[in-house]
Amino acid sequence: MREVVGGHFLPTPPDRIGVAVSGGSDSTALLTLLSDFVAETGGPSLHVVTVDHGLRPEAAGEARAVAALAAELGHGHDTLRWTGWDGEGNLQDAARRARYALIAEWARAEGIGAVALGHTADDQAETVLMRLARACVRIEGGDVVIPLRDLRRLRPEILRRVLIAALHWLTGTEYPPRRRAMALLAEAVRHGTDMTLHGCHAKVSRGELRLMREARAVAAVIAAPGRPWDGRWRLTPPEGTDAPEGAEIRALGAAGLAECPLWRDTGIPRLSLLASPAVWQGDLLVAAPAAGRPEGWTAELIRDEEAFFGFFLSH
Repeated sequence: MREVVGGHFLPTPPDRIGVAVSGGSDSTALLTLLSDFVAETGGPSLHVVTVDHGLRPEAAGEARAVAALAAELGHGHDTLRWTGWDGEGNLQDAARRARYALIAEWARAEGIGAVALGHTADDQAETVLMRLARACVRIEGGDVVIPLRDLRRLRPEILRRVLIAALHWLTGTEYPPRRRAMALLAEAVRHGTDMTLHGCHAKVSRGELRLMREARAVAAVIAAPGRPWDGRWRLTPPEGTDAPEGAEIRALGAAGLAECPLWRDTGIPRLSLLASPAVWQGDLLVAAPAAGRPEGWTAELIRDEEAFFGFFLSH
């Protein structure tokens, strides 16, 4: 094991090595291995860091336990605390990015040339799956788009997970369709056949599968400007102005699309635009950002691409 660990650092290891330890089995095992390595080789000094994201009450106690273990092994320990979560976007992704940024800043300040991170085999498998889902999936105009050449290369179970993640991302519902329905969907898209399922359209065109929200599934969804609509969108008025009195966010629908003469220039399919959010004041269309009539309004996806990959890993 010494040779395996040393292979990452020898023959010219840095003077100081950092190791990020959460208290879990993977990072604790890594700390123990590195501690043995530096003891046996008389090599670099080892410095331990724990990030407390402030999201769980147990985290502070876990950090103290890591500090105690580090002291027992004869190494210094620091706890870094993150207080930057504002409730927006994908929490897991924000926490991960913050963790790496805090550790990098800590390493620079301490003059540490390398920081070791521990991952279990399951973590590594998830990373492979995540990268695979990313070499073939993109989010475009609120739709999930997959090139058919990539889709047809996916193994059945990976394809099933990608399709389930897409439906979850589009609808926000807790449970996916039954396995039989998912098998029918996978079979349909592999053969270039359109299908409607779970309040979504699966449409094959121009060498791509596009999964989009079904218009009738959101026909009754209403939100105030600035509030989430259909769990994915937020529409806000032009900067420095208020929304018109009585304005509300509803689906664009066929009547609204008819008032958007430039919708084809957006490159977004008609079916997708019918289910896109628009600003209405009674029967008057005020704005339709996705359909080429923004009128100064901004449409923001609050369930972003990282949320899709979170759904993918959870299934």
